[in-house]
Amino acid sequence: MTTQEKQTNLVLLINNDSQDLRKFIVWNIEGNKPQEVLSQLQIARIGIEIQKKVFEHPLENGATIVDYEIQEPKKATLQAYIAVDDITTLAELEELYLRGTLLRVRAENRIIDNMIISSQPYEITGGMLDKSLYSISLKEADFIDPQYVSMPAAKNKKNTSRVNSGVKQITNKTPEKQKKNQSWLASIFSGTKNK
Repeated sequence: MTTQEKQTNLVLLINNDSQDLRKFIVWNIEGNKPQEVLSQLQIARIGIEIQKKVFEHPLENGATIVDYEIQEPKKATLQAYIAVDDITTLAELEELYLRGTLLRVRAENRIIDNMIISSQPYEITGGMLDKSLYSISLKEADFIDPQYVSMPAAKNKKNTSRVNSGVKQITNKTPEKQKKNQSWLASIFSGTKNK
């Protein structure tokens, strides 16, 4: 690369007005085209949590070995102020939460897809009477597509499924049947005659 090409690239990056410099953006990705949501939040703090679950096992000598790891769902917690009279943002937040809408979150240079709002607690303090501080938690949602496969017919009847056989009720013996099963000696003491 020549010196002139390096300077040209630098100028192109500086003059690029279409680049969005915001540190946090949320899109609704359920429609045909992603649509920005929650744009009126006044962000105070954003925390992103990306971690793995590590399976550890102790050894006899006191050491610990790790034999497996699982990537846990990504989480984001943002503290944001919403004005008390901003009914539009409050309604939008409530609808996204109740519907479990799939969201795409950009936090600085990281983009996380398939996030849902998992909680939205807020607190009211005397320091700011016109705004409420919300602690909005987002969590990555993993989805599966179940596949159902029909089982081949059993070759032997005893190997067939018994799920559809129903619940079988036990029957109580009626007093007449109990009388028939009594011995001759018991009928003398009870005063009943055995037929």
